[in-house]
Amino acid sequence: MFVKHIREIYMLLMWNDAPRREDRSKPIESESSMQQNREPLTLEERVGRLEDVTAIATLKYRYAAFCDAGYDLDGLCSVFVPDGRWAANGYGDFKGHAEIRAYFAKLSTTVVEVLHYVTSPRIELAEDGQSATGRFYLLCLCKSRRRQVPAIADPVVIAGTYEDQFVKIDGRWLFRELVVNVRYSKRIPVGIEE
Repeated sequence: MFVKHIREIYMLLMWNDAPRREDRSKPIESESSMQQNREPLTLEERVGRLEDVTAIATLKYRYAAFCDAGYDLDGLCSVFVPDGRWAANGYGDFKGHAEIRAYFAKLSTTVVEVLHYVTSPRIELAEDGQSATGRFYLLCLCKSRRRQVPAIADPVVIAGTYEDQFVKIDGRWLFRELVVNVRYSKRIPVGIEE
């Protein structure tokens, strides 16, 4: 039964996120081909950019770890700028530390266990190196309490993509915006066979 759901998720993500190109005779423009029109970066600049990309990926994984640690509210707020935004289709849109904290505090009462798998980082730094965008895949496995019978928590599988915006403040990367595009969500009721 579980393998069936994993196949559904895989097909959904692969077909919905595949790049669409009308003219396949032209090559895809890569960052290296775009660099040809600019002065080459020095070794120090290249290493700095790599360090920034690594710091942003690490920030994303810290966010997931704070979620998976029972929704560590202080930790979650620490990765956002004060007026940062967290949004997910079907879940809500929250701006600022107070709203983000309140949402996750409420969520922690219904989601009893959670594990975020965040993969395939595609991070693009702005030319000035002070902001960036990032796209990631999400596979989230959790146990969520039933509304009518809170004593029972069913497994839930969620898959989607993140579209994030980052900003560097005083040498530290933070989320300006974290947006989840939920593409698949399936509750698997305990004790029900398909």
